Amino acid sequence: MIAKTIKAYRKKLGITQSELAERMGINKATVAMWETDKRNPTIYTLKKLAKIFGCTTDELLEFSDYSGKINVYQISAKIKELKKQVIELEQLVSKMENERTDENE
Repeated sequence: MIAKTIKAYRKKLGITQSELAERMGINKATVAMWETDKRNPTIYTLKKLAKIFGCTTDELLEFSDYSGKINVYQISAKIKELKKQVIELEQLVSKMENERTDENE
């Protein structure tokens, strides 16, 4: 997850959430939300984080290792996870539509 990766890179750099927030030009609460997986950084923000951490955006997203090689296994696992989430969302939407239909009858 991106939350663990951001936290690991920040700690590796030896800076606090406040220091990272200052370098990013944002508030500490935003960094805390990233690190607790309550919010995700935007693509633009990922680029800034990668520059600060001295890595690539692929490394932040765990799509490649530190050597720059693409990690196909991790990409495949993320695709499977996303497919599962899509199915769960489709089931939820279907359930909500059925409930709405039942209310209208």
